[in-house]
Amino acid sequence: MKPILYCHTSRVGGAEIASPALAEHIGAEIWSRGGGPTVDRAAELGVPVTVLPVAADSRPKSLVARLATATSLLTSQVDVLRQIRRSRPPLLISNTVQGLLHVAVPALVTRTPLVVYVRDLGRGGNRPPLEVWVYESLMRLWSSGVIFNSETTRRSWRVSAPSIVVPTAIEDRFFTASAPARHGGIVMVGRIARWKGQAEVIRALNHLADGGRSVELTLVGDRTFGDNVDLPPARFPLTLKGFADPLEYLTHRQLLVHASKTPEPFGQVLAQAAAAGIPIICANRGGQTEWLKHGESCLMSDPHDTDALAAAIEQTLDDPARSAQRADVANAASEQFRAEKAYGPLQDWLKKVANL
Repeated sequence: MKPILYCHTSRVGGAEIASPALAEHIGAEIWSRGGGPTVDRAAELGVPVTVLPVAADSRPKSLVARLATATSLLTSQVDVLRQIRRSRPPLLISNTVQGLLHVAVPALVTRTPLVVYVRDLGRGGNRPPLEVWVYESLMRLWSSGVIFNSETTRRSWRVSAPSIVVPTAIEDRFFTASAPARHGGIVMVGRIARWKGQAEVIRALNHLADGGRSVELTLVGDRTFGDNVDLPPARFPLTLKGFADPLEYLTHRQLLVHASKTPEPFGQVLAQAAAAGIPIICANRGGQTEWLKHGESCLMSDPHDTDALAAAIEQTLDDPARSAQRADVANAASEQFRAEKAYGPLQDWLKKVANL
């Protein structure tokens, strides 16, 4: 029998994108709430998938929506309970901390070992303190083990269960042995949200454009998960691509800017960018500081300081040779995120904590 990797949503996010490769490496089956890219990619890799009914939004805003979510949560737990009793998996892995709301009770009732892959910050992140406390309590009481995607993430949660740091693996297709021809300006990859820093980067580029600098920016990502942000007017060419495969843009743009104002727990896009060999500017705090080094493999900047962002962008564009050298160092560092290296220790650890 295969362990189960539970995906609480089919909406496209970093955790969902990473789940098929994780399932393939540890020999797991995916239980996914709804279809979509996660299910399609799993099928390409030959990973078995069971599609469960779509659950309601986990972050409702109105009273009616909250009531609907409570009802949906109970339904989701019943669905999972039935699936566990039907297939009797040896281990249940929640692909996100949010998935705990669906699987913790069914795992307890059926005495199925439960492991949680935590990919978001607790304290110091975007979650309200009460929500963090709820998830910490669930992990503390009912999980056999916790996987964190970085030391930064591990330090932001207070849990006593056995834990391991396992970074998110990057698909082999992102890795490049030589730098391709680059054109087309600057790219940002990630959903459009206030904390992701797109507005600050536009303001920084406006400053450069006002000074006569020729710049252009491509935003790859949608306004998802209920985030509504009005971007400032751009006084330079700005392209919004919506959700798209980032690989094309990471391999053919001059520079990736990643300016999250709230620290990133790991920085999956940055790992993809490093693998693809594109020069990087990123925030000076977050999980990426564990493996990217300012001045050596990237330039780091305070994402709240648009003047500093503008200066880092100008420095990168003015010295393409030095920027390429930093990209080469980042590319070498990204080798640790190949699936066989990133997920190598995980299978034995899972067997140990779940007594398999």
